[in-house]
Amino acid sequence: MEFRIPFCCFYKTNKSAVIILVSMPEAKSLIIIPAYNEARLISRTIGLLREEKPDAKIVVINDGSTDHTREEALAHGIPVVDLPKNVGKANAFFAGVRYAIRSNASAVLFMDADLLKSYLGSVSEMLKHAQNATERKE
Repeated sequence: MEFRIPFCCFYKTNKSAVIILVSMPEAKSLIIIPAYNEARLISRTIGLLREEKPDAKIVVINDGSTDHTREEALAHGIPVVDLPKNVGKANAFFAGVRYAIRSNASAVLFMDADLLKSYLGSVSEMLKHAQNATERKE
């Protein structure tokens, strides 16, 4: 399978980095949440994302958590990719990219598990920009 990334955007906030990768003409977005021992906050983050974008496809990359991060995500109906041990955010990022490729996602948004509400208002706008970038211009 060939994977191309014609557009890449980085959004940096004082708390989290959000990276959007766009690869395919039809925009199918996916929000990826890498998480390590975030059981206390992951439910709130998922809830905030659902408020902002109810139809969003979300996946949690469980980076070897020893708490109940996995169970909290599953309780919200969110698929979880379990890494066997804590391998760090960069490797969780790559696991998320592999998941996105397998699911044919064209717009990929990475969010921190400890998302702040004041930061959330831009999620729909960022996904819209990513999806617009995938449209063919005649």
